[in-house]
Amino acid sequence: EAGVAALEADEALVGTGGTIRNLAKVDLRRRSYPIGRLHAYEVTKQGIRRTARSLFNMSSTERAAVPGLNSSRADSIVAGALAVDTVMQFVGAESLHVSGQGLREGAVRALALEALPSAAAVRAASIQALCAGFLRWNQPHADRRARLATDLFDLLTPDADPRLREALMHAAQVIDVGATIDVYNRHERAADIVLESDLQGFTHAMLIAVA
Repeated sequence: EAGVAALEADEALVGTGGTIRNLAKVDLRRRSYPIGRLHAYEVTKQGIRRTARSLFNMSSTERAAVPGLNSSRADSIVAGALAVDTVMQFVGAESLHVSGQGLREGAVRALALEALPSAAAVRAASIQALCAGFLRWNQPHADRRARLATDLFDLLTPDADPRLREALMHAAQVIDVGATIDVYNRHERAADIVLESDLQGFTHAMLIAVA
């Protein structure tokens, strides 16, 4: 109870480490899900409990064969799931956001930066870094397309969700990276690249919106 408060309305619970990632992998593998990467995956409290119940009723050998579960955690994963469920109850979290990064990355960033950048700034920098690696991508053209797209969006849908506007801006920036692979189907190839790349700062919902 020392210093641990319930989540505020604008806060979310983020988990890192092997137990969290294994529980999330098991949950993800059970679903028909469009994104393969684990970072930023969101698992619900019900998902954690469902996994815990399922694994509790298995032997260690059976657990070791569960898709998504590392066999080395077959003996400890149930206890880990119960611990995660307890924390979620304690802070009032209905879901858990999975981080593919850990304490080491956090320590390095804390040493390198006085303050962490905003999530929006991280997303923009991540898109720029991705696009810059493709020969057919031209930044002035991409910037112009993004400006025109967002101007039209503002005129046509002034009351729309700003997250959708941001997704459109990123999509307008990234669309030409697909032309490096397939000029005639650049839209589809760009969508594939967005979903498969290690873009930072994006929720899975926003990645899908961009794609």
